[in-house]
Amino acid sequence: MIMAGFNAQDGKEIKGRGPQRLGTILTSIGYAVIITDTRGFVTFMNPIAEASTGWKLEETLGKNLTEVFNIVGEQAGNIIENPATKVIRDGVIVKLEDYILIARDGVERHIDGSIAPIRDDKGNIIGLVLIFHDISERKRTEGHLIKAKRQYEELYQHGRECYAIIDDATGRFTQPNQAMLKVLGYSKKELEGLRFLDIVDEADREYVAHSYNARLEKNASKNYPIKYDCWVKTRAGEKRHINIIEIRTSFINGTFLSVVDFTEQEKIKQSIVQSEKLSSLGQLAAGLAHELRNPLAVISSCAQFCLDNMSLTPPLNENLQMIYRSSQRASELINNLLQFARPSHMEWGLVNINELVTRMWHMAELDATPFQISFVEQLEEGIPEIMGDSDKLGQVFLNLFLNSIQAISSKGKILVKTHFLPSNNMVNVKVIDDGAGIPKDYRLKIFDPFFTTKDCGTGLGLSICHSIIQQHKGSITIDSENEGKTTVSVRLPVTQDRKE
Repeated sequence: MIMAGFNAQDGKEIKGRGPQRLGTILTSIGYAVIITDTRGFVTFMNPIAEASTGWKLEETLGKNLTEVFNIVGEQAGNIIENPATKVIRDGVIVKLEDYILIARDGVERHIDGSIAPIRDDKGNIIGLVLIFHDISERKRTEGHLIKAKRQYEELYQHGRECYAIIDDATGRFTQPNQAMLKVLGYSKKELEGLRFLDIVDEADREYVAHSYNARLEKNASKNYPIKYDCWVKTRAGEKRHINIIEIRTSFINGTFLSVVDFTEQEKIKQSIVQSEKLSSLGQLAAGLAHELRNPLAVISSCAQFCLDNMSLTPPLNENLQMIYRSSQRASELINNLLQFARPSHMEWGLVNINELVTRMWHMAELDATPFQISFVEQLEEGIPEIMGDSDKLGQVFLNLFLNSIQAISSKGKILVKTHFLPSNNMVNVKVIDDGAGIPKDYRLKIFDPFFTTKDCGTGLGLSICHSIIQQHKGSITIDSENEGKTTVSVRLPVTQDRKE
């Protein structure tokens, strides 16, 4: 409040000082001052009031305050009561906040001030005093700050980068932006109910927790960024490889996180390495297959001819059968080598994944029945069809089913789940078995050509599956526990350009 009002004591002091002294004070004061009588007619204005309103004192004498002091509310169309009327009626001091003064020349100024009653010795109101000052510059600065804040909030909430703040006391997410929610697949309410460590993959959790707690205990320097990367799990259970920049600042109560999801870049990098590796192996495999195919055909044909046309006694008969079976197995291996080296032409068409999965299980069921292995389907209804090669995709799922059957000793279960992921327009198929599991050291090499843990395996089955899924612009990943339960996830895009 600029002025608390005039009372009788003030009047005595003014009389003691004299009119000239009072005029000097009011003229020199750093605020605009206007004095009126009880009717609201102007009796005095100092130079600052003249400059602010555009009126000279001699022009305003006898004019009503509302004519000289023309104010409107800051909100457009805001009708306001004449503050002088309120002061006279209620005998109170009225603050002037959120008002715009329209000067005589039309210039608008934001003002701050007050109107107070002037009282005589008996407490009667004998006039009004208005004191105000121009705060337009402050308002402009506030406007710039508000605009900058809105721009910052817009960039924070709707930018491409992932941002969030971690509360240091609880470790929970606060203020995650839209990009962060999209990558992790959570709603804002869901994510703010989780700790950051809750989404970190188990393999990285201890490392991340230790690093985070160590920085808190040491009260790491504020505004100093710390960078690291780790694997996290989305709401759908998908693993994402992210790079994190942590900054502890003095203006927020917590740790600022900037997250970059480079899962796709990592996949591309691995794909390039894998492609180069497969290209070299493919050339070698194609050459070997070509050189071996004809001799093997001769061996197989001769062995079959002898078995069909000669009456042989043991052990010659058993030896010939062994030769024939071995040559057939070698031929099968050569066919796999050729498929691996030169993927065959794709016959593109619409594929119903649910129907394909069911059909492939019926083909694998004969191998599962002797071991009392049950098959459970959880297929989401209404999944969109994908563009793909039905035979090639069928080969993938049949191979996955047979691998699961071989991983289960007896009385196990194979669960197949399908669902549509609208966020990235993908169909997800999960094949889950409760077999022996895959050791961690093997998982990184599981799709490498010729890598196998089977006594009679070629190590090409999953490599071929990987190649087929890549041709469909999809992905195949394996997550397994050391002792039991392996999950193979196959993701395929719903829409894809036809390839010739």
